[in-house]
Amino acid sequence: MKIRNSILKVALVGAGLAVAASPFVTPGLLAHADSFDGNAYLVWECDETTVCYHLFDDINTDNTTTFYQDGFSADNYNTHTFDAKTANGNNATFALVADFTPVKDTATSIEYLRDEEIALNPLEAPIEENAFSSFGDRNFKVTITSPEYVGVVLKNTTEGYEPDFGSALNSVLSHDISESTEAKPTTLYTVPMQNKISLSMGGSTTNFDNVVATNLENEDAAIITKNTGTNSWDIEFKSAYYDRVIFKLTVGTTNYYVRIFRTAIQVQQVDVEPSSNKATAVVYFDSSKNCDSFDVYAKIAYKTGATKTVKMSPADNHDDGYGNIEDGCLAEGGTGLKKGYYTYTLDTTLNNLAGIYYTVSNTGSTSSVYTGTVTGSKKGIYLDLDLTSEYARRINPEKN
Repeated sequence: MKIRNSILKVALVGAGLAVAASPFVTPGLLAHADSFDGNAYLVWECDETTVCYHLFDDINTDNTTTFYQDGFSADNYNTHTFDAKTANGNNATFALVADFTPVKDTATSIEYLRDEEIALNPLEAPIEENAFSSFGDRNFKVTITSPEYVGVVLKNTTEGYEPDFGSALNSVLSHDISESTEAKPTTLYTVPMQNKISLSMGGSTTNFDNVVATNLENEDAAIITKNTGTNSWDIEFKSAYYDRVIFKLTVGTTNYYVRIFRTAIQVQQVDVEPSSNKATAVVYFDSSKNCDSFDVYAKIAYKTGATKTVKMSPADNHDDGYGNIEDGCLAEGGTGLKKGYYTYTLDTTLNNLAGIYYTVSNTGSTSSVYTGTVTGSKKGIYLDLDLTSEYARRINPEKN
């Protein structure tokens, strides 16, 4: 039995959870899951025909994260063990107990799942190789880690700003940094307005022994303080210019590395349609500002090696994200934030470019006065259009 085509999403309704409508859901199931009591199954495919599950009855329901280390056996096939290293986002989900009813085969006494009774809560957060999370609009959070897992948690402590695309970590609370190096740090994202953050170890009551910035030209640009009485370190950025700061996190004699990428350009909303001749940027800024408060520049990098820098214009209209075209450049951007849409018509299509560097500054700069960088230091924030790159059609934090 394969389950890939029968997984149903569960959405938050009030304080509880309700099953999304689907031809697979029986009428009786629609009445279930009006609250969550901490009991949930992890369901995964043991192979192409076998669905395994394991009950957790102690999941936190207060939006804090419950951590588990992998290695637990399936309740129905105890010869199968969940392995966070090899599972992926398509074959591991959480199911609320109220919507999950194993069926016993009377001939074999083995419990299995019927397609029409699968009403699962997908792991919709970005999935790493060995960290699985259930986040978003649910009222519980779970991370399952491998034994080698070393997690880092970033929290924004700046009040008043939250972009509409989620938290700085895109809803993933803990990121695995076990294989990070100074040359290849783990990248975490914030927006420049969130200038105060904290770092702590994920899934641990202990803390990093030391946290230092490794690539600041001015060490006063980031003030790092151990937070007394907690297992976290506070970091306050003093300049928007330093937008990709690498921190060395020490535990005993082992060092881990995290890059904090402070970008006001939302990755998901940059137009990367290969046949398009439009360069597009969506810029987040304080809600007291408007599109004319900022100058947005695009340095066009052609595959030939040539470059050209152009000034982008506020868009005459924009897509609201649901296929509706709205007038003007400005739109709501979340708590305390607006977002502005900027465009430029290229002399070629995007598939003829190596990439685009974006820089945002305050308006009013002259040859003798610079009004300040909002986001995109040095060469700028790079949209990588090289299809052979691991960052193809996405913002590349390693290029500047």
